[in-house]
Amino acid sequence: MKILYFRTICEVGVCTPELSQFADMLDLPCYRKAILVEPDPVYCRALRDRWPDRRVVIHQNAVVEGEARVVEMINCSATSYVKGIAHCPVMEAGYDHTNKDQYFRMAKLDPALYPNYMAEGVPFSRLDDGEIDVLAADCEGSEWFVLKDMRSRPCYIRLETGYPHPYLEEIHQWMAREGYEEIKRDGVDTLWKKM
Repeated sequence: MKILYFRTICEVGVCTPELSQFADMLDLPCYRKAILVEPDPVYCRALRDRWPDRRVVIHQNAVVEGEARVVEMINCSATSYVKGIAHCPVMEAGYDHTNKDQYFRMAKLDPALYPNYMAEGVPFSRLDDGEIDVLAADCEGSEWFVLKDMRSRPCYIRLETGYPHPYLEEIHQWMAREGYEEIKRDGVDTLWKKM
């Protein structure tokens, strides 16, 4: 069996260690560096505790379009999104920042336990080391901002696309222009391979 070795693996929008798309890989000697991008400070502490390995670099940031700036993150319990984003999956469940209490009551959660928070929003080029071989992005509507500002051209890209994504056309055009072919799609994510 051939063992793959990657220069850099990168996940944007990690959430908790248990929910990381790379959870199984991060304990293996199959990569030189891992970049984990997560805006939530509580989740970042949990990620650092779980993977103290120096190869795992954790950035407590949101990915934004344009210049770096502080952004408000709308906290929806297991996920958060940049306030003002055009559309994201949690909105499909009837949530937006104007009806937070109603959403949490429907989900039987206490909104006081999930306060919004501020995060440093940065363009993805500030986090991309130029050597990403595998990229996974589940960043609640900001996936396009990752792609359009990316320096690397990964072998594999997995994006959350299973909802009315506001930038789906731009994502597909970018993939075609950069030589990627869709190889798998499920109800939530799409996987592309560089051809």
